[in-house]
Amino acid sequence: MEELKGKTLEVYKCLLRAKEPLGVSDIQRILKLSSPSLAYYHIQKLLDMGLIKNEGKGYTVNKVIEYNIIRMRGIIIPKYFFFFVFFLMAFILELTYFKPNSISPQYLFSLMVTLLALILFSYETFKLIKRFY
Repeated sequence: MEELKGKTLEVYKCLLRAKEPLGVSDIQRILKLSSPSLAYYHIQKLLDMGLIKNEGKGYTVNKVIEYNIIRMRGIIIPKYFFFFVFFLMAFILELTYFKPNSISPQYLFSLMVTLLALILFSYETFKLIKRFY
């Protein structure tokens, strides 16, 4: 299977974000393509790859190729987002609720590990959000 790139990738992302099936003219309008035949060409490439399917009313995604996302009703959520929220809450709790009277090396180490995890998961989350939006 050839790699998705360019306008074909944009058409795939458009269909991935859509909450309902989209027709050729819808895709042309949303992506501001020059003609419906250009939109149809990219749709045909995606159909040949087996990534989308025709549902009569329009085209929808048949197979999600990005394994690090969850698609819920047209909303794309990176899987790392849940880890980001978990470590954000852990960091806030460490700074407020679990803060000792005197700062110890163990507490600082715990803060640094949680902060590092928070930074890494926020980077991965926002990288995927930028890629799909």
